[in-house]
Amino acid sequence: MNAEHIVMLRRSVPEWNQWRLANPHESIDLTRANLARANLTAATLFTANLSGTNLSGTNLSDADLSRAD
Repeated sequence: MNAEHIVMLRRSVPEWNQWRLANPHESIDLTRANLARANLTAATLFTANLSGTNLSGTNLSDADLSRAD
């Protein structure tokens, strides 16, 4: 799990998306993160490793989860 990624994602989805699009080859490791009840509407999470991540109650409307694990 990359704690810096989790903090950035929770802080601001638009900022996260901007960073993610500028860093498409960055490995995103959110394994076992607690993202319960987070608002991740339209978050760019392509290729992210979400194994064991708590997403209960998380809003993932319009999120890009293509090739996410």
